This record gives sequence, C-alpha cells and structure tokens, in this order.
Amino acid sequence: NTAVYEIEGPLFFGSVKRFLGFFDMDGDPEHVEIHCPMMSIMDYSATEALCKLADEYAEKDKKLHLRFLSHEHHRYLKKARDMTAGKLTVLEVRTNVDDAQDALTDMRQDHVNILAHRDPAHA
Repeated sequence: NTAVYEIEGPLFFGSVKRFLGFFDMDGDPEHVEIHCPMMSIMDYSATEALCKLADEYAEKDKKLHLRFLSHEHHRYLKKARDMTAGKLTVLEVRTNVDDAQDALTDMRQDHVNILAHRDPAHA
C-alpha cells in the first residue's frame, strides 16, 4: 500500500511550511511517494524541507520516495545525500520538459483513484 502525493510548482523558503502541512505522517502507509514532474526545488530551504520530511517519515518506520523529479532538481538532492541517506529515494528522474508533461499525464491516468490531496486549510 502506497500513499501518493502530487506536487506542482516551486518549492522554496516561502512555500516550505505549506508543503510540509500537506502530509499525513500518522495516517500514511509504510511507503509514501511524492510525484513531482512539475515541482521545482528552488533553494536550500526546499532541500531541507524534503530532508526533514524524509526524517519524520523514517522516525515512523516509513519510506519516502520521489518520482518524476527533473534531472536539474535532482542535483540539489544529490548535494544533500548525506542528510537523506537511506531515508529518501528518488525512483525516477525525467530529463526534459516533454518528459514532465508525459509523466504528469501518465501519472494522472494511472493514479487517478489514489492521489492524495489535503485541504490546505487543515495544514
């Protein structure tokens, strides 16, 4: 069983708090995927937020996986690999913009029934 979160848009210091509020760590199953074909890691606070999220899931014996992350933004996470060792896995990296749109279309078709969206008012 896997919880899937679809994230689009820039992740940066101004959006980190809202981003972290989307996740239901207690209610999520053992595996959690963040599908992010249109997500941009804009600064170090975004990397820290992903590391923090991975740490919090790891504390609950849960695994966090990223899917469809751009090659460009994957580089940010590679720099933080010591912070994420064993806690955050990048499952798929896309190489260009067309791949992102194709991945987003495929993801929505394949996972239409399991996409998890939380009401930001509850974050």
